[in-house]
Amino acid sequence: MPVRIAFEKSDDQYVVSLPRQGLLIRRGPDRTLDLLFEALAVIEKKIEEDCRAFYAIDLNGEHKTGDNFLFDSCPFSYDDDGATWARYRDSWLVTVKKLAQPRFHGRVEQWLEKAAQLVRKANSLGGDGLWETNELKFAEIPAFSFAIADRKFVPAYTRLLRLWDCDHEVLQPECIDKIIEKHGICPETEDLLFARVAEQSQVDLLDFFYPVLQEAYGDFLGSSLFHRMVESEYNRRRIDYAAYYKERLEHLKKYPKASPPREFQLLPSAMFEHVKIPGIRDAEERLLCELHAAAAPLLPE
Repeated sequence: MPVRIAFEKSDDQYVVSLPRQGLLIRRGPDRTLDLLFEALAVIEKKIEEDCRAFYAIDLNGEHKTGDNFLFDSCPFSYDDDGATWARYRDSWLVTVKKLAQPRFHGRVEQWLEKAAQLVRKANSLGGDGLWETNELKFAEIPAFSFAIADRKFVPAYTRLLRLWDCDHEVLQPECIDKIIEKHGICPETEDLLFARVAEQSQVDLLDFFYPVLQEAYGDFLGSSLFHRMVESEYNRRRIDYAAYYKERLEHLKKYPKASPPREFQLLPSAMFEHVKIPGIRDAEERLLCELHAAAAPLLPE
């Protein structure tokens, strides 16, 4: 029996249901993965027609037209084994533990990458990105669950996070907290923090994680992670200023009496303005000055 799709008009949500056989009771891990790939293929075709709807995967095939799947599938709970839909808790955790075994890693990574491609495609088509429900990003539960199960999958979660609409996030601080609680500060979780703080602008996470970061680095403000965050912000401002300077020069060609471009403002930076970590603004200022002194000329002579 193939996967099927139903549209819940009242929720503006497409529900893609796997055959009703139980996740692993009647089908093995390989067949479960086959069906999850089929579900993504169905969704990929549909988002070309409607990229603004919600898209949820009904793992157990229990959805019936008229069910309020939008809210019944939320909230999901947190525990040491990962995030789960309330209605799928036991079967989903069993599935994650099976699929997190090394022999399935390749296919799980392929599935997560395919999910990321769908999010990227939906983003390119407009709208607010790809969501499962009004509080759940597309593929957020499997990405988080596998990231908890094995550190190897943390980069896949980070790649999706870089694509999600994080201005309207609901669950990521808790997810990131659980991932770091499970794996500690390591290259994978460091990149996850960098993505969320520096690229997706949730700098207040630093206050929450400061004790963990301080313990991991000894001196967080002297760490490679903090340096990377400041350097990323500095490079972004250089790029923005170069675009502004070019636009002003073009404007001056048309209107010679217009105001010349303003000078590049190195300080102050607003990135850590509301972060409460002692000394962070001074440490940022020192780093910015060092980066600026060592950088190539901002504009051609």
